[in-house]
Amino acid sequence: VYCIPELATMTFSSGVTIIPEEFTPQTHKTFIQGMVQAQMDLEKYYESIASIQSRPVLLIVDRGAVDNFAYCSAEVKANILESTGWNMNYLRNERYDLVIHLVTAAFGAEEFYTLEGNAARSESKDQAVAVDNNLRKEWLGHPNYHIIDNSAHGFAPKIERVTSAVSSLVNVPVNEFVNKFLLKKNYTVDELPADVKCETFRDQITYLVNNDKETKTWIVKRKYKGSPFPIYISVNRKLSTNPTHRIETRKLLTEKVYYDYLGQMDPKTSTITKKIIAFYYAKETNILYYFIENVEVNGRKLCILRAFADTESGDEMFVPEFLEAEKDVTNIQEYHTYVMAKKL
Repeated sequence: VYCIPELATMTFSSGVTIIPEEFTPQTHKTFIQGMVQAQMDLEKYYESIASIQSRPVLLIVDRGAVDNFAYCSAEVKANILESTGWNMNYLRNERYDLVIHLVTAAFGAEEFYTLEGNAARSESKDQAVAVDNNLRKEWLGHPNYHIIDNSAHGFAPKIERVTSAVSSLVNVPVNEFVNKFLLKKNYTVDELPADVKCETFRDQITYLVNNDKETKTWIVKRKYKGSPFPIYISVNRKLSTNPTHRIETRKLLTEKVYYDYLGQMDPKTSTITKKIIAFYYAKETNILYYFIENVEVNGRKLCILRAFADTESGDEMFVPEFLEAEKDVTNIQEYHTYVMAKKL
């Protein structure tokens, strides 16, 4: 396991002094762009070392490239992307197999928030919450994104949830809990509150032949709005008698491997296409990740809300007040994606 240190801490520990109030749009662009480039160079350096090892290496990065955009305006970010030719698909979705967001203690565990031990930190509690919110917006839409909030009191439960998320990446099955609700109408981004940050994409889901009746395997071709290139994902799920309880592993695929897998498509199924709006929403100390899925099955248009969590607590699975749910369909077979994909 290689732990790549945080670049901001390295920078400020080297004697660099930055006064944000003195930034102009151009100097701010220069600084943030330099941080993003240096982050990618640092990752490439460690990847090159990992490539010559005799054993597999897990790279853990303290902060990813797009974290830097949480500390600049949307205009500065847009200028950086335009001048470099970078895009969020490359910087966020394709670079990292797993993203774990540990919510700041300033939101939900205020008594434990401190600036001690890190010279690169200077935010007040309110500033820390604002930055944390910006960070969630930047990572929203990543195909393997885990939010570790402060709903379970104490640091030990947070570490257990992080360990569980990392375990899923290295083929150690872990628990994930999902509730599904049938919404009364098909929602669009324009119908959601202006302060709810969304990411939209289209998933093409194809189930593969699997001789293990207790396992379902499928592949996903995901196309993000505004990006010309899709990403590819494989999912392997161990079935459970409790539909809210999932044990699964998820991986990013290369384009070649994805098309190789297509040759193993389950002939009893068809490819399902979902138009998805992804967003997160906070209620008290709970922060849940949601998908609004618009899908058409046999001429019938459905809109399903999925609420994701990594701990089992039915009370936390709430429907945001700006959405109208007809019923909870978690335990109803006809709303399971595999059933929708089965040919009549």
